[in-house]
Amino acid sequence: MGKRIILASIGALGLVLTLMQAHSIGFYLDRLYSLAGLQTEAEELVPLAELALATSASDSAGEQVVIYRKKQFASATEQAAKEIRVWATAYTSHPMETDDTPFVTASGSIVRDGIVASNFLPMGSKLKIPALYGDKVFVVEDRMNTRYNNTNTIDIWFESRADALQFGRRSLVMELL
Repeated sequence: MGKRIILASIGALGLVLTLMQAHSIGFYLDRLYSLAGLQTEAEELVPLAELALATSASDSAGEQVVIYRKKQFASATEQAAKEIRVWATAYTSHPMETDDTPFVTASGSIVRDGIVASNFLPMGSKLKIPALYGDKVFVVEDRMNTRYNNTNTIDIWFESRADALQFGRRSLVMELL
């Protein structure tokens, strides 16, 4: 009888710990989603009106009620998405820098001036790099190696390997359009 109680207690403890861990993971996922800009509205308590309720015969004090509504906000990443600090590197169509189709981007287009590879921006995103290129518009049409996942890195296509090497790796601010 004592062994069964001990085993049941251990099982119950394991279940409680598992549920607690699952709850904390959910908390962290919610935080990550909100940081990633996936939640586009926030609740702000905005008083619409303060109403005085009529007092009942048995109650001599009045009660006040404040009505609140949900207010739409742009997420923090949407507000700051206009300018993003990134690492910028350069690449060419040299076979050592690409896959087996060096002149075709991940989107299926032929490489050309103004092509950018990025793993953190959606395909087709348009951006500017004002400090280096003024009003020139770049388009994300290629992807980088998976080791650059979860990094703010863009790879700018250059026709010449010498120009790409001269560009090197730079920290700069890009403007997302």
